[in-house]
Amino acid sequence: MKLKQPHHISFDNFEDILKNHVDSSSQPPYTGRTFAMVKNVIPALKKSGFANNLLQFSDIRLGCIKEGEIEGIINLRHYHLTKGNIVCLTPNTILELTKVSPNFNLMGLTLNPEQLAIWHKESLPTFLINQMSEIVLKPNSEDLEIFFQLFNLLWNTAHRYGDDCKMVPDLMSCIFHHVQYIISTYSKDNNRTEKREKKIFQTFILLVNQSNGMKRKLSYYASCMNLTQRYLGTVVKQVSGITAKEWIDRSTIQRIKVMLRHSDKQIAQISYELGFPNESFFSKYFKRITGTTPKTYRDESV
Repeated sequence: MKLKQPHHISFDNFEDILKNHVDSSSQPPYTGRTFAMVKNVIPALKKSGFANNLLQFSDIRLGCIKEGEIEGIINLRHYHLTKGNIVCLTPNTILELTKVSPNFNLMGLTLNPEQLAIWHKESLPTFLINQMSEIVLKPNSEDLEIFFQLFNLLWNTAHRYGDDCKMVPDLMSCIFHHVQYIISTYSKDNNRTEKREKKIFQTFILLVNQSNGMKRKLSYYASCMNLTQRYLGTVVKQVSGITAKEWIDRSTIQRIKVMLRHSDKQIAQISYELGFPNESFFSKYFKRITGTTPKTYRDESV
């Protein structure tokens, strides 16, 4: 199946992707009612439409890179991921893969967030609370081996007994809490108390992502965070090397590209929905940053 550049990759259509882009020599992926698992995703995945396309995931994604490497932009930030990286993406995360090595292989799972909330009403790991966020880890060999063991145990249990097995929620919980443990250990090893500036930057990026291109003034974010515009702008530039305005523009352009590629809305309607004063201003804004007009970008994306 050739993926037709959907705006959202939901749990349901991800099941079809898994079935058509896995290593035929391994056990078939598990696709249940509330979650799915795969052990070997082959390079043919690149042909499914993932590479060089903006994708927005509706559910939770957790995976580990087994071989090779990939590069891409996750929620505006660039990542180069290699063997041993564990990655967790929360709902509404936007991903654009720009490079996938020929030997790339991945094991992972996708889970309906509503089901996770039902299973873990009182013990939801903190890294899963925020939407449109990503966790990228490089655990040591011992912690990585435990991750593999827990994943394999859930894999075998799901294949044998299905979604309704009472062990499934506990095994799923073990996996996510192990990831939470790795996060806490990593934080302690690298910086026992996160610098305030880094926390400010992370909050800023989270707010920018959640605004979906609707809020383009630094004053809005400064007000939300109870900071002055000057201080917020200084901290963002200091931590990331990029100005706050550029981060806001990146988010806005990303949102516009998604709407141009994955909707039939007229350019004037997109301009209106994102709060631009008129279509002309919208087109000039887009061209100033991307070097092309919205119409040309849409035509080239077909």
